[in-house]
Amino acid sequence: MPWPLQVVALLPITNAVQWDAAWRRIVPQVEKTWSEASILRDVAPEAIGSVTLETLDAHVQGGGFLSARRGAPSAEYGWETEPFQMRSGTAKALEQQGTLILNGVAESVPECARCALAALDAFEAPASLNCYATGPRATVAAPPHADAQGVLVLQTCGSQRWRVWDGRPFRASELNTKLTAGKGSALTLGEPYLDVVLKEGDALYAPAGWPHATSTSEDASVHLTLGLDHAIFGLDRFSLARALAARGGERLEVDDAVALPFWAPINVGATLQYLGRSDTIARDVAVAFAAHAYRIVEAQARLYEDCTEDASPAAWRERWRRWADESCAYVMAHNAFIAGDAFALEDLDEEIIRQNDLFAQRELSNQGYSMS
Repeated sequence: MPWPLQVVALLPITNAVQWDAAWRRIVPQVEKTWSEASILRDVAPEAIGSVTLETLDAHVQGGGFLSARRGAPSAEYGWETEPFQMRSGTAKALEQQGTLILNGVAESVPECARCALAALDAFEAPASLNCYATGPRATVAAPPHADAQGVLVLQTCGSQRWRVWDGRPFRASELNTKLTAGKGSALTLGEPYLDVVLKEGDALYAPAGWPHATSTSEDASVHLTLGLDHAIFGLDRFSLARALAARGGERLEVDDAVALPFWAPINVGATLQYLGRSDTIARDVAVAFAAHAYRIVEAQARLYEDCTEDASPAAWRERWRRWADESCAYVMAHNAFIAGDAFALEDLDEEIIRQNDLFAQRELSNQGYSMS
């Protein structure tokens, strides 16, 4: 029997984590090494115990919504993921070396929403939050893969081994290869740039395009991953180069890295400093990129703030559809600007709205909620 969407009884939040203090410590350290992977020991004691297997189960049992998938090794494909019903419990998800994948957890779990809100304030850039849980003795918690966004990992429970490979030899086109899809082999990547075990309260940063893989030993592991979504929203160096070229500006060499310097292009001055120029074309592009970043951050903040007030399935559905439609409109207008047009918001095509709605319905259905 499907669960009704009207289930709203949530457990009270107690002892809220002071996420702003953790991010204030993390941001300056990541800023120094924005182009390289790094490990930050004992930098986030506030994160310890903030999200555990027990709190995830309690959230769902209390009426909260979670979109979940389960990843596990596959003899045929190497690694496969499939929808997982959270009512089955986290223990079920972690059987046979499985990894529980909770994408967009800040849109569903109030404590995670507060973490993401503090991150938005600290980084002043678009950021999403996922959660991953893996049982003990998993030789493959996540296979080697690269992401289009920079990732900042907070270990909240247990421990996990991370291997990170230098992404600077990789070109932009390689972000869409089998490696990005999670089908790479550590044997083809050589010696890792980092090979470390994250413990509770530790953080790890990997720039966009840097391959990484995880495993566990005797402890189960739960960690939060903050995605710094510059490339997702067209705020990467490739988009900047295209926007400049479309306006007759000097082309940039863009094959050697994905990320821009840490504060660019969300900060006009940082972008101009990176470009080494302040002519009218460069300034207009820098201003437009910063404005676009601000719009996305503002929309994300509303998304996460709503989650802190109501984590029910029905509320998730409404806020996700609003966010999807709003962000699609911003990205389409920004992409038009990159191509050489003026920034102008237009009404979304009905098909885009329909697809956003279908996604929300599918996620609810995967968790056993009825659509009535």
